[in-house]
Amino acid sequence: MTLVDSGARLFGICSLFLAVPVVAKIAEGNVAVGNGIHIHYVEAGDRAAKRTILFVPGWSTSTAVWEDQLARFASAAHVVSIDPRSQGQSTVTTRFNTPEQRAQDLHRVIQSLKLTNIVLVGW
Repeated sequence: MTLVDSGARLFGICSLFLAVPVVAKIAEGNVAVGNGIHIHYVEAGDRAAKRTILFVPGWSTSTAVWEDQLARFASAAHVVSIDPRSQGQSTVTTRFNTPEQRAQDLHRVIQSLKLTNIVLVGW
């Protein structure tokens, strides 16, 4: 085996471990949370799974930040990511962008989507 052959083989082996599975979106939609505000969500995986992993991005980011994690965990859990108010594809508003209101929005999303056994992941 030449040095080129061994390098190609090593690259192939590394690619196996670093590859992120591709997952199609099962659903994408919006939840009305009141006062004309809609919270955008993306979900994948089996809704009947024992666990739901709910991803919430940090300020000024969107569900896109969790794309790799949704793909990675969709085979083992129901995965959901939201765009908090005024972020991503959710309604942009200059009012009520408080932590308390965002917590209420999250609660309404959980209720509306009937999420159970939730593992909350935030950034």
